[in-house]
Amino acid sequence: MRLLLVYPYVPYPLNRGTYHRVFNLARELARHHETDLFCLASPEARDHLAVFTAFCERVRFHPFENPPWQRLFPNRLLNSMPASIAHWSQSNVFPALRQFAAGRDYDLIHFCDLVMWQYVRQIAGRALRVMDRSRVDLLFQKEELNVLNLDAKARLLRRENLWKLAQYERAAVRSL
Repeated sequence: MRLLLVYPYVPYPLNRGTYHRVFNLARELARHHETDLFCLASPEARDHLAVFTAFCERVRFHPFENPPWQRLFPNRLLNSMPASIAHWSQSNVFPALRQFAAGRDYDLIHFCDLVMWQYVRQIAGRALRVMDRSRVDLLFQKEELNVLNLDAKARLLRRENLWKLAQYERAAVRSL
């Protein structure tokens, strides 16, 4: 079985619980399957490339920095994409992922977090897609809204993002 793992971060060093979980999952999958790994990566993550090339067939750490948060008007309010997803959007990620996956016939694409759906949905082919959600954004953000002491503008912006996020999650689930 040929797998493609797509992560919004390099899960190393193992200094977070999520990194432990994702790293060990990737390593164990690679132990039993032909596995390629594509990660969005900060510049310092390149120091950890050898850790992953030890067990993955191919590894690509794509340079990435989150873009600035969108301006309220017109960018955010007139965009159907939730701001929390747009904050992970860069035009050069999809072409890099498409090029990395080109010519491979993957049986399964395992990707972490909803923020990667915008890229993965375009390359799946016949592959089964599995979204791993270490943090369910919608539930997390609803809980934040209930417990944080926010002013009226911040509450309004959070509610606007929650509404868009609910729509985005539904669309992702329907197309998996």
